Amino acid sequence: MPRLNERARHLLGLFAYHRDAPLVARALRVSLETLDAELTSLGIRAKAYRLSRGTDAQMPRAAAVAAPSGPPVRRRSREAAAPPPAPSPEAKPLEGEAAMLRALLAEVGPRRAALAERLGTSGGALLARFRAAGLERELEAQRDRLRREALRRRWPRERIEQVLDRRDELRGLGILEALEREVSVRAGVIWKSLRGKRDALDLFAKKLHLTRAEAVRLQKLLHLS
Repeated sequence: MPRLNERARHLLGLFAYHRDAPLVARALRVSLETLDAELTSLGIRAKAYRLSRGTDAQMPRAAAVAAPSGPPVRRRSREAAAPPPAPSPEAKPLEGEAAMLRALLAEVGPRRAALAERLGTSGGALLARFRAAGLERELEAQRDRLRREALRRRWPRERIEQVLDRRDELRGLGILEALEREVSVRAGVIWKSLRGKRDALDLFAKKLHLTRAEAVRLQKLLHLS
């Protein structure tokens, strides 16, 4: 079996001490899924979980070494809890990572496309990174706030403006399709009532509180003819 590196030995020590995977994850301040993935990558997952299910009798005993004889050593009671192993620098909370992610959230907001571009990862891996730093709820709270703000925009101008000019942001929040469908239905009814009139486009813009250029963009976006 290849020699274990310092991180692997440290994790196995935590499993031997806590005898419980969730407790180990809590001690490391990471999710159970993140811990499981690291154990797998280090090739010690099975061994770690054997330790968590084992008993003291199943624990490997240290081999005896030759040493000068001396007074008998008083052994500690099995019931006495052993002190936890000293944490290695790698086991500290991801303070630097969390600080960096918080700063990035403050800069670009919770838009997943922008975050993915800056961090070079996306999808489940992006969420896992925030989860490991304890920031997943913070991320989702910001996304919920932006969704509520977008859905509170007043009809017609504010509602239409965001569909015209904030499409990537709305798509990242998962509400572009719903808002575009609403604008399509409501603006379509108005357009049908004006269709055939010589100044239909100007009237369309006036009823929706848009400039003529914005009305033209909306007409093309919704394929109104």
